[in-house]
Amino acid sequence: HFLHGEVPEKVVRYGLMAASNELNAHSPHDAKQTLNVVIDFIADERWESEPELEGEAFLLMARAQKSVGDLDPAILSAEKAVARFMICENGEQTAEATLLAATAAWEARRIDQAMHWVREGMRITEDTEFDAARKKLLSLGATLENLRGGHDQARAYLAEMGAMAGEETEEDLLEQGGSLVVGVCNTITTTDPVKILIVEEVEIFGNVFETLISVDDHGNLHPRLCKSWEVGDEGRSLVLELEGKVTFHDGHPLTAAAVKQSFERAIQIAAAGEVSSPVQATFRAIRGVDESIPRSQEGGAPPPITGIVPLSEHRLRIDLTDPLPIFPALLTNFQTAITRVPGDADSKRPLVGTGPFLVRDRDDSHVRLERFPDYWKTASVASLESLEFRLGLKSSDVGRDLRSGRLDLAGELEPGDLEMVLRDPRFRSGLTERPQKQTAFMIFSSSSPAVSSPGVRQVLSQVLRVHDLVWGSLGRFAQPATGLIPPGILGHHPGRRFVQGMTVQEAALVLEEEGIKTPLKLRAAAHPAFHDTYRGLLRLIFGAWKEIGVEVSLEDPSIEEFLRRMEANEGLDLWIGRWIADYDDPDNFTHGLFHSAQGRLRKFYSSEEFDSLAEQARVELDSGVREDLYLKMEKLLAKTATLIPLFHAVDYRVANPRLRGVRLIGGAPYVSYHQIAREKVRPADPRPDRHRDQIIEVPMAGALGTLDPARARSLNAFETLPNIFETL
Repeated sequence: HFLHGEVPEKVVRYGLMAASNELNAHSPHDAKQTLNVVIDFIADERWESEPELEGEAFLLMARAQKSVGDLDPAILSAEKAVARFMICENGEQTAEATLLAATAAWEARRIDQAMHWVREGMRITEDTEFDAARKKLLSLGATLENLRGGHDQARAYLAEMGAMAGEETEEDLLEQGGSLVVGVCNTITTTDPVKILIVEEVEIFGNVFETLISVDDHGNLHPRLCKSWEVGDEGRSLVLELEGKVTFHDGHPLTAAAVKQSFERAIQIAAAGEVSSPVQATFRAIRGVDESIPRSQEGGAPPPITGIVPLSEHRLRIDLTDPLPIFPALLTNFQTAITRVPGDADSKRPLVGTGPFLVRDRDDSHVRLERFPDYWKTASVASLESLEFRLGLKSSDVGRDLRSGRLDLAGELEPGDLEMVLRDPRFRSGLTERPQKQTAFMIFSSSSPAVSSPGVRQVLSQVLRVHDLVWGSLGRFAQPATGLIPPGILGHHPGRRFVQGMTVQEAALVLEEEGIKTPLKLRAAAHPAFHDTYRGLLRLIFGAWKEIGVEVSLEDPSIEEFLRRMEANEGLDLWIGRWIADYDDPDNFTHGLFHSAQGRLRKFYSSEEFDSLAEQARVELDSGVREDLYLKMEKLLAKTATLIPLFHAVDYRVANPRLRGVRLIGGAPYVSYHQIAREKVRPADPRPDRHRDQIIEVPMAGALGTLDPARARSLNAFETLPNIFETL
């Protein structure tokens, strides 16, 4: 009637009522026809409609279009409805339209668009009482975040849903305090960051000491104890702005002067020869260090380092002798962590740091850390009261103690022990893994008469089918290596192969041509992990060599002796170990290991050609040119057959099923210890007595058939079993 009479306001009003009734009567096609008329009149320039009526029309149209599967038009109509309702500040209908846009986008599998509308809905309903819409948005948001890999945000959405329903949140389910017991297969040699050389020490004391700059899970540099940094003077200086609220464990504030004092102390230790590692290259790049070192070595008081200049209380400049654009990456090395000697300079008290835990006590068998309640990152104050690391355990003991509950967390089990632990269904969900920036390898000594010939080294390299040996002995927790540089670091080439395989007969013939009398006896030193976790791989390698007449006698050194053997290689033909990135740059694997002046393994291999390539690469700004230089270094190692890459380890931890928040991270301390909490032991919920008058009897024509949902086939089973079982 009003349509023929051209009375717009009446057409819109009654049209909206009719469309609403048609939708309620499950007639979306009729509703669409009605709403097309209404929207035509809304668009009529002769009549100025109200935004709220326009919004209602577009919202009803979106509902109708979604009902018939026209999802893209439904999203557009919902967007128009949101715009109109926001003009008239109708919060309830804005929330409803936003929810409709999000669900339509989700049904169309437009994940990013759906996530956009979920976040808009979160913002709109944040300070309102529209709980029904917000609950649905939270549920959809959790689904979308899980699909996108945002599991932490998904848990937050689900926790809020639980709180809105009056359920316990995740925080309510977690204990505050308690101790975590961690099994460690190695012993430790020091608590001083500048002297630390093994990964277990970094994992433990990375909870106590912190560096100025760190790396995120993707290998990107980000601030830690500093707010920001800026490289200047074409790579010759670095200015750092420190966090202003950081305190050491003894209450002393972190200042530029304290950082300078920490660095000068570390430089003196390095100059005195107490440590030999890539950290020396880091410090020697600083202006004035080379002038200070001779004074330290002569026993005199070293002068202040001129290249470390406090500009203000929380601002520091580091001047370098030569341009070194990668210097910020060098400061992620845990050996540069900031420390403080409490009391006077001659104090024998333990060093203090700035981390979330402090050292309470230690001996040869354990280290105990205690929570630091005044940690400067208040949001990251640990839930656990203490961490206890039990040292020097055997792999078999670790597996047994995990299953019995004497340990809460551990890694580096033998493949057989790990498989046995994971057979227990309690521990399957507690397995956390992550590729590690580490390479295990064997290197021949250049000063050894037995392997001085490149031909002999080529035979020993090429007769090994490293890929097959690694997969067969270590399984999925090791990736066969094709070079020195591991995955995730510039210069790694996963498909690269430099050498061809050699049969036993071909190898024996080459040894004969080289004039080698068999059996050729070699003396080797191996990392303690190769005597325990990786001993199966070593047995296969030595077995392959024995077939061509090469016998290996293996030293079984302590970790201290093994580290000493990296440089004191007298009488040693072969060194077998692993190198984990101290800082997230290939320079750590090239210059840090094989530079003739500062490389950790320079006694085994160094050359002028390698030095030249390594020095060019560390000052080059173009990443493509750098990558080519690292490829040349890898080819040089392969050409001389000096190094046999074995594998890149996949780091993992197996956790007690009650632990929450266990996550492996890219830098020290490798495990998110400050985020771990223990789930509360919940008392059994006694079932109330059931009385006859509380039972509802439902007659059914057929038999049930099965109580197993996976085998359910009958309608009776589908009616009955959902009252007992639930889906995820």
